[in-house]
Amino acid sequence: MTSDARVYLDYAAGTPLDPSVRDAMRAYEDTHFANAFSVHNAGREAKRMLEDARFGLAAHLGARSSECHFASGATDAMTKILYSVVNGLLEKGVTYAEMHIVMSVIEHSTVRACIEGFARRGVRITNVGVTPDGRIDMAQMEAAIHEDTILVVCMLVNNEIGTIQPIRDIGRMLEARFAETKHRFVHHHIEKPLLVSDASQAPLFMSLTPSDLGVDFMVIDAAKIYGPRKMALLYVKTGTYFQSLCGMHGKVPSEGTPDVSSAIGLRRAYDILEERREADVASWNDIKSYFIQRLTERFPTMRINGDPAVSVPGILNVSFPGVEGEFLATQLDSHGIAVSAKSACLSGGGEGSYVVRALDPATASGGAPQNAVDRANGALRFSFGRTTTQEDIDYVVSALADIVK
Repeated sequence: MTSDARVYLDYAAGTPLDPSVRDAMRAYEDTHFANAFSVHNAGREAKRMLEDARFGLAAHLGARSSECHFASGATDAMTKILYSVVNGLLEKGVTYAEMHIVMSVIEHSTVRACIEGFARRGVRITNVGVTPDGRIDMAQMEAAIHEDTILVVCMLVNNEIGTIQPIRDIGRMLEARFAETKHRFVHHHIEKPLLVSDASQAPLFMSLTPSDLGVDFMVIDAAKIYGPRKMALLYVKTGTYFQSLCGMHGKVPSEGTPDVSSAIGLRRAYDILEERREADVASWNDIKSYFIQRLTERFPTMRINGDPAVSVPGILNVSFPGVEGEFLATQLDSHGIAVSAKSACLSGGGEGSYVVRALDPATASGGAPQNAVDRANGALRFSFGRTTTQEDIDYVVSALADIVK
């Protein structure tokens, strides 16, 4: 591979549009343009195709089509979920001070920012830490939940270190704990704390069935599964309490004018990943194992962030002692290699990865020891795609050797 080669290893930040997805969207756009809410024939045809996309996605999830809704991206979907519950309770007379939200300390930065906004209004927030392997500390999680907890927020797969979170265990714990105490406190509109999970990084690697996971809300981002930008699926369990942004109780947060083309693209992207998942996962397992082997041989002091045994095969996060992650990312870019030092939404900031910093047990007690800060500052995320090869990995390791030395 030559020095001007382009190697893209940032698929966790964004995937290319699959050609088959593009074709499906273009076929619709070439012949349809009516609003799917219009009552005339062209509008009814657009609505039919929108509902067909919704039904197909619901079938993949083992859900009802009435539980599947569209949003303009994962951030939009997660924000709608959080505000729909909080605003709905406010209108029922529950004050901010009477609400309690539990979230994992490794949530996506946009979710953290939204919930921290509630905290400034008086909502009590509890951040649950992770164990050194990068998974939620279940003992902390159970201790954090109280009878005034309205939301438990925990992503399914972490976007920086790839760890798979025990969502099913959290769901079962909530069901068992509140089975005998439904309608038991001031938030009598909610039978139990509602479990919210951002599953954006998960579908490529695992089959998702919301009912098995025990979630009340779940979000899937099309841009992470070779689908269109600015499109996400928002799952809302039947009977779940929320209020739409338009103030309608029990109504799904408003989708606005439907983007039928992108909905079709999301459905096609999901069709493809279901067909390819087994082969793709096997390929990524091989790539990740090979990459770890090469890095370990070349850089014996390198540290893997998160336990690969409980992580998806498409993400590998490592730290190189004494070297800034953002410096490495910039230098690799000059070699034609695209990677991330942390979440793309935080790139350019002066601090290292808060996700990697949370892996140090001492951080949970309120401190941030220097070794944890150094590890976070030196973190580098590699994420693999369908076209990643061992030759790509060899080139990256060679470039890293030139830079690190």
